[in-house]
Amino acid sequence: MKPRLKNSVTIVIPTLNRENALVKTLRRCIKQVYPPELFEIILVNDGEPLEKFRRLRSFLKKIKDPEIRLIHQNHQGAGSARNRGAIEGKGEFLCFFDDDTLPSPFCIKNHVKLLNRTSSIVSQGLILPSPQTSLTDRLIWQDLFPSLLKHKEDLCFRMITANLGIKRSFFLKSGLFDPNFKTIEDYELGFRLVKDLNMHVRFNKYAVVWHESPRDFKSFFSKSLETGKALLQFFKKHEEKSYLKHSPKPIKLLPPPLELKKQFTQLSSKRFTKICSQVTNLEKKYLKTKNPKILREILQIYKIFSLYALGKGFWGSITKSSLLSEQSPTAPDNHSS
Repeated sequence: MKPRLKNSVTIVIPTLNRENALVKTLRRCIKQVYPPELFEIILVNDGEPLEKFRRLRSFLKKIKDPEIRLIHQNHQGAGSARNRGAIEGKGEFLCFFDDDTLPSPFCIKNHVKLLNRTSSIVSQGLILPSPQTSLTDRLIWQDLFPSLLKHKEDLCFRMITANLGIKRSFFLKSGLFDPNFKTIEDYELGFRLVKDLNMHVRFNKYAVVWHESPRDFKSFFSKSLETGKALLQFFKKHEEKSYLKHSPKPIKLLPPPLELKKQFTQLSSKRFTKICSQVTNLEKKYLKTKNPKILREILQIYKIFSLYALGKGFWGSITKSSLLSEQSPTAPDNHSS
């Protein structure tokens, strides 16, 4: 693809240890209803040994259009991999997908359509759980974090890079993803786009991807734990007054409730293992019976432990911090993903 053609698109997909899922994603990407000469796909391998890409290499040999490039780097995290792909890209626009998302045929076309309306917006696409995804993943997108569907068109700085479109020049001007963030790096970038460049993140319900993940309760808990740690990073990097100024009330990213600071040490590893087993059994029972009462019970456990893990990650990371004190505000019920 020639550099900077009008309406040209670079699709950036970071990947690590998900070759089979990545090939499924690529099959969807190459079927986009968009001129193949106007888009390219850049895959950034974030440290996986090269010999493990046999199936991918075989797949790439069969594809002539669109242009697909595979870039390798040492393991530095998804944010760094996305930065690398964006810098190497030739497109006027960037579309970020994950290696376990399946874009609809008109996905990038609808991202470009919205981005062409005005220059100062980011296009946040719709993310739906795939029918083949795990029950945990369905709960996350449909029940625990349905906020993207509930908010108005302007999402403030709330971005999810599993399905995101932005003009490349604005992305570069923003300073890119902060590679120090191993999670919520998309929210952190979104905050800087809003604060420093006066941009707006708009919900684009016509740019659709399906998310397909094998994650379970244990991996969900670990992810929530890492999110809690990243929240502390966020508050340390950005002054509270500046943060609150750019955060409308419905989607504030505030510290987890202070009471969890005292409670998180009460959960032993033995007790947690027992809870994981309990959730697994409940999920099996629900998939067999489709009983809504069982689903509500599972969802309640997820909500409780999402909050618990956020608190454990956040307050457990604090040693000596002048930024946050015992008078820190408590979080609202609708915690961010």
